[in-house]
Amino acid sequence: MNHRSKSTVTPSPTHASARVDQWLNAMGYLLVWWIAVLGAAQGYAFVGPIAAIAMLLWHILSKTIQKKEWPFLLKTVFFGTLFDTFFSFTGLIQYQSGYSHFPFLAPLWISALWLGFSMTIFHSFRTWLSNPLIAIGLGGIGGPLSYLGAERLGAVVIQQPMVTIPLLIVGWAGIFFLFHRSIHKRDG
Repeated sequence: MNHRSKSTVTPSPTHASARVDQWLNAMGYLLVWWIAVLGAAQGYAFVGPIAAIAMLLWHILSKTIQKKEWPFLLKTVFFGTLFDTFFSFTGLIQYQSGYSHFPFLAPLWISALWLGFSMTIFHSFRTWLSNPLIAIGLGGIGGPLSYLGAERLGAVVIQQPMVTIPLLIVGWAGIFFLFHRSIHKRDG
């Protein structure tokens, strides 16, 4: 008769700490999203950037961002803002609290959302982005839903939804696939 002892595996403090950091990272981004979107809807576009900078400072002070993430953060903010500028320029999405002299550009609060979001990729989104199909599905669903939520709260107006929503689905699916590739490239 084989007697096997049952052992319980207790997560190490480091593992538990990493889980807490992931949770705080996700909650931090959600807070940035709500502040930026509600602020833009009410004409207070500056509160989103302040919230995103606060999240960035929290990451810097808690040392959760590694040096090799900085180029990724900057590229994500730049190309993400270009992505939204496409929708603004074509008139497919109207962003509240934008630039009065340059209405075709995505507003600063959108860049702030991209900054906050970029800080989740190697942290709270890491597990979801490890599988390319899950990444594509998550991006194709989650990205457009965030725009629909922002529209419901009054921060954006989606014009021609039969054209805009499919473009958002394809665009965000592609963005998340690129994030998947970035994680694999970084991890080697």
